[in-house]
Amino acid sequence: MFTKKMVVSAMAVIFSGSLFGQTLQEGIRMFQMENYDGAKNTFETLTQKEPTNGINFYYLGEVKFTTGDVSGAKAAFTKGSEVAPKEGSNFAGLAKIAMEENKVADAKAQADKATSLGKKDPLVWNRTAEAFYEAKNKDFAKAEALLEQSKTLNAQNPDTYIHLGDMFMEKKDISSASRSYEYATDYDAKNFYAFYKMGKIYFKINPEKALEYYLKSAAIEPNFPPVNRDLSDLYSDKKDYQKAKDYFGKYASLAENKIDVKERYARILYIAKDFNAAITEATEFLKSYPDNIVMHRLIAYSSLELNKDADAETYFNKLFKIAPADKIMPTDYEFYVKLLEKQGKDSIALLYKVKMIELDPAKADMYSDMASNYFKLKKYDMAAKMYQNAIDKKKKVSVNDYLGLGSSYYYNKEYQNADQAFAKAAEMAPTSVTAYQWRAKSNARIDVDFSKGLAVPHYQKVLELATDTAKYKNELIESNKYLGKFNAIKDGETGFAQGNGVPFYTKVAELASSDPVKYKNELVEAYKYLGSYYGVMNDLANYKSYWLKVKDLAPDDKDLQQVLDYIK
Repeated sequence: MFTKKMVVSAMAVIFSGSLFGQTLQEGIRMFQMENYDGAKNTFETLTQKEPTNGINFYYLGEVKFTTGDVSGAKAAFTKGSEVAPKEGSNFAGLAKIAMEENKVADAKAQADKATSLGKKDPLVWNRTAEAFYEAKNKDFAKAEALLEQSKTLNAQNPDTYIHLGDMFMEKKDISSASRSYEYATDYDAKNFYAFYKMGKIYFKINPEKALEYYLKSAAIEPNFPPVNRDLSDLYSDKKDYQKAKDYFGKYASLAENKIDVKERYARILYIAKDFNAAITEATEFLKSYPDNIVMHRLIAYSSLELNKDADAETYFNKLFKIAPADKIMPTDYEFYVKLLEKQGKDSIALLYKVKMIELDPAKADMYSDMASNYFKLKKYDMAAKMYQNAIDKKKKVSVNDYLGLGSSYYYNKEYQNADQAFAKAAEMAPTSVTAYQWRAKSNARIDVDFSKGLAVPHYQKVLELATDTAKYKNELIESNKYLGKFNAIKDGETGFAQGNGVPFYTKVAELASSDPVKYKNELVEAYKYLGSYYGVMNDLANYKSYWLKVKDLAPDDKDLQQVLDYIK
């Protein structure tokens, strides 16, 4: 409704000084540059100084209509038609009001008055056409007829072609709109508004072409606010944030002192990583609007980026205090978490990570990180919960999630759950030594007396998969030790005669002997078994050899004391 179409050819006449006095030129210039408050004040002053000049009332009405004051616009157009009944533009304005009020017959009557009074003035015809193609209930046929008549009055009037372009844009006839704007630039190579309009056409469909037209517009009229704003948007889309900042800074300096402009400028400064400038802009803004959520957010974020942690904490606390729950963003919690982790407040950080994911389920991947953090804190129950959340909510679950879940259950002494998690990990990664090793560990905890041999097939699988002895040394020692002990228990029933544990304990001794300090317990167990076995087999040489190894490593071993007389 309130999308003012600028009358550029009229501006050109105004700037030449051939029609109006300087004050009116200034008012129109303000209007053109979107300084609506300044334009309104100027035109109101003019209507008081020159109460019979109808064009003053027309522009006052246009400013009010553009800013949404329809009743004020209607009053201005009406007054202008009364004090200057021969000025057609105010009747064009009244036609616009009538269309806005859905009084079509009245609109057409006002349009007839406008064009009869301005029968030789294409600007009046164009302003009248605008009433019909801008309205909620558009009458394109009427608008086009008026613009075609305007062309007969001056076939080279750029203003007419801009209106035609605008009308075709309203009809979504992009091709015809583009041709019309091009005609405008053909007849006026310095028509910055026509180039701007061309840029608008291409903004979404061909950004590089849009950039070309915007830059032409800005070169002709660098102080036109919309082109600076749109150039900023275009460069933001291209991720050229420095240029985006520069153009929006220009726009902000030209635009009226509006809250949304200042907010957006502070955002762009932040995106451009000009954090000090963002803080300065936001701090100044808060002097007038102390409870503005966006500015507190930007200062908090920027302070964190500059390692001003105390300031960041102050503004995060203010943000969380003044912002309603539905205004808190996931990134608020994300950045606050970064601050808490810098401060070593890991437990509190985890709570805010949960809040962040609740607001933005797309960040479910963070459940894995949270689980890892809980695990490091030895809060295994929470770690298991977070790993389960990761498995339930992530788009792509990894084998590490199941390994982490299993480990959390294992250290929380939930061995059945641990085994199920490690089984899933082994299913996902059938050559994973780690998955089978931890399945074996879990089952060993379930079958503590070795009676069922639950861990045996999993340790056997480790031996099968762990072909790289150097890489899997620990896993191989653990597996051989368990299998050796399992078989030793079986051997115990026959006094070690079967010797089923021999190959496993021999392997333990072979692997562990390279570091007798680290693997002392494993070596002592292996040597004691092997010594006992060879004693039963009457192999005194090996019997003495292994027990002397035990003596070297553990001279106080209680079993050793019983055989000392035999190995001297």
